[in-house]
Amino acid sequence: IVMEYLDGETLTGTLSREGRLDVPRALHMARQVCKSLAEAHAVGIVHRDLKADNIFICEVYGEKDFVKVLDFGIAKILDQEVTEQASSSGNARSWGSPLYMSPEQVLNSPVDLRSDLYSLGCILYQMLTGRPPFTAEKAIDVVMAHVEKAPEPFVEVAPEAAGVPQQIEDLVMRMLAKEPHDRPQTAEQVLELI
Repeated sequence: IVMEYLDGETLTGTLSREGRLDVPRALHMARQVCKSLAEAHAVGIVHRDLKADNIFICEVYGEKDFVKVLDFGIAKILDQEVTEQASSSGNARSWGSPLYMSPEQVLNSPVDLRSDLYSLGCILYQMLTGRPPFTAEKAIDVVMAHVEKAPEPFVEVAPEAAGVPQQIEDLVMRMLAKEPHDRPQTAEQVLELI
């Protein structure tokens, strides 16, 4: 197997070291993730496991914070499962990472590109506040919060996030809407709003 060599770190590593990111830097990274998602969605691929661990940050020809979206291992092409494990288990719709799972993933409902936008909303929330929108000791409590709870306003989680423009916080909260039809409908739309 030949793979691209990446020199850098995951977004998880960056956030562990730096806490929260400033608004321009977070939006710079989010724009790139949107472009990657838009490209995948355009050919009918839904990532289904977008998380900080799957966003790799490197430097390319002097450009810092160059983002690569990794691990399409449990991706879905239209209604066809992509992984062997998924096809053998028959339960791939519930796969994902608890901190970033959309409500429809939690409930084993049909998943489409808006699920990836929810996960990106979780990531943006974490970049701007320093923590994911929902945390708990048990994974089941985290996933149920995605279904039942509204995320706290930024300043309640991180007082230093008071400088985040209200329009950005409003966009993140729209991306975290429980119902897919209440979210932005495409990665291109999120990109335009950013």
